[in-house]
Amino acid sequence: MSFIMMDGQTKQLSDVVENRQLPFLERYFSRFPLSVRKMVKYIVCDMYAPYFSLIKKLFPTTQIILDRLHIVQLIGRTFLKHRIQRMDTFLHQGNTEAKKYRHLKKYWKLLQKNQLKLDFEKRLWHLFN
Repeated sequence: MSFIMMDGQTKQLSDVVENRQLPFLERYFSRFPLSVRKMVKYIVCDMYAPYFSLIKKLFPTTQIILDRLHIVQLIGRTFLKHRIQRMDTFLHQGNTEAKKYRHLKKYWKLLQKNQLKLDFEKRLWHLFN
C-alpha cells in the first residue's frame, strides 16, 4: 500500500510515498524541518492507527480530521453487527419472535436507506401486515 498526499485546498497531488508503514513514513517526514511541519494545520486521514502516532510525534501542532468515507463505513459496519446480534436474540426466543427476525432479515436495506427515498405508506404496510 502506498501513502498519498494531497493539498486539501487546491486538490493537487503533493506526493505518493511507496510505503505506508510507520518507520518508513517517519523517515520520510523527518526530512522536513520541524518549523515546516508546524505550519501544517490539518491532516485528513483514515483510521489507520499508526497515522495517529506519527502525526502526534512529527506534526505536534496539527489537528487530525478523520476521513468522512471511513467514518460512514465504520457506522455501517457497526449497524450491521448490531442488527445481526439482535436477529440472533430473536432466533433463540422461539416462534413468537420469528416474525421480527424475518423482517430484519428481509428489510435490512431499508434500515440503511435515506429516509427521503422511502415510500413510507407502502413499506409500513408490508412491515406490519
